[in-house]
Amino acid sequence: MRFRFFLALVLGCWLLGNGVAQAAGPTEQKRSDTLLLKDPKGAHISEAYRYYTEPFDVPPDPEQAEAQWRAGKFRPGRWHKTLNLGLMHRRVWMRLPVRNTEPQRLRFLWSIFNFTDSAALYCRRQGETKFTRLGTASSWTPAAERPFPARSLSFPFTLDPGEAAVLYLRADIHTGGVYLPTYIETAEHFLSWEMGFPFERHWVWLLGFYLSSALFNLVLFAFLRDRIYLWYVAYVVGVSLFLMMEDGLDALLLPAWLYRGIWSVGQYNIMLLAAAAGIRIMQLFLRLHSDWRRLNRAGIGLIATVVVFVLAYALLFQWAVHHSLSTVEWLNNAREVLMVAVFGYSWVTLLTLLRSPGGGVWRRTTPSPTPSSSRALPFSGSTTWAGPASTPSTPMLWRGACFWSCWCSAPCSRAGSGTRSSKTPCCASASLEQRNEVGQRLIAAQDAEREQAGPRAARRHGP
Repeated sequence: MRFRFFLALVLGCWLLGNGVAQAAGPTEQKRSDTLLLKDPKGAHISEAYRYYTEPFDVPPDPEQAEAQWRAGKFRPGRWHKTLNLGLMHRRVWMRLPVRNTEPQRLRFLWSIFNFTDSAALYCRRQGETKFTRLGTASSWTPAAERPFPARSLSFPFTLDPGEAAVLYLRADIHTGGVYLPTYIETAEHFLSWEMGFPFERHWVWLLGFYLSSALFNLVLFAFLRDRIYLWYVAYVVGVSLFLMMEDGLDALLLPAWLYRGIWSVGQYNIMLLAAAAGIRIMQLFLRLHSDWRRLNRAGIGLIATVVVFVLAYALLFQWAVHHSLSTVEWLNNAREVLMVAVFGYSWVTLLTLLRSPGGGVWRRTTPSPTPSSSRALPFSGSTTWAGPASTPSTPMLWRGACFWSCWCSAPCSRAGSGTRSSKTPCCASASLEQRNEVGQRLIAAQDAEREQAGPRAARRHGP
């Protein structure tokens, strides 16, 4: 009954989330041929842009892309949705005719808020026959070294009152997942939003929360010498880096050498390492090595595979981008398979223990003053990686759910840490009390035996 209720709860939450997301989506209307730019920003760019993909081995040329446009090979994106092409290893061109509707000259920014190996903006104004490159940028450079210093890749362009132009945005993404959140707005509006972004999205206290979680587990390890707390630290650090890379804050906050280092490993590979740490936490917390040895060995093998793959990816990726694009595709596909394997192992372990006789997960953990934390920890680990493990190819959860599931797993980890730290003293104290009680009973039995032995001896020998 409990297992069926659990499945019904998970399925109901998934269906409810999808229903709310679909109901909240805007109704598609007639698309426009030109995006009307206003101050501070105009309509959503999906109302007017068209996109086209081509192989990476084709030299990037906006004139060739324009020829493909005239041939009718460009397609519209989803209405009021971010361009998400899933797992793809091709260059993306976005064609967008624009016009300034304001009575003054304005400076606009077309920004990409996701990691892009290489991007460029081309413009053809009225009366011109050729496209002019306005700028190039790469997410491999920190924010301070970019043409427009920001956490995003931003390309400035200016338009006179009533002026129209045709823009081409080229994006080369070698990580495998083509997801391009892009916006066009005035430079003033962009800077105003970026200044308030850490506060609007609560990053100020979230970073403090993650840091305190890591320090808390380091303190526990220093006093208790239990290695599970080091795995907690690795998990929190991995989740924090992944979310910072997701929002581009790493380009602003981290030094250049560290920024390039973590991106050499890759955002999704850092998530894989954090997931591997989460699996190890689950194994130690539920003590799989004692009663579930096959599950434990499978998890250890999966963790070792993840570590070896991430090292190979970091060593081969940059070389493969310049010399063997087929190797890049193989690496990205292998990463997707490992994501599914990590996600599947977490849920298989959880469901197996739920279905086991005697209470499963609830009985495997030693009773403690906070039993709810022992129940929340494995569930939080599974829901945390339900979103990331499905991106970028087949999203099971919307993008924000990944963020908040990672955030919710941190207090569960802290609660689990407190639970485990309270177990050892409590169990040791209970064991000591039990030994004392047995000793007292033994002494009492010996005293009673002596008392009875005296009269029996007297009666035996008699007067």
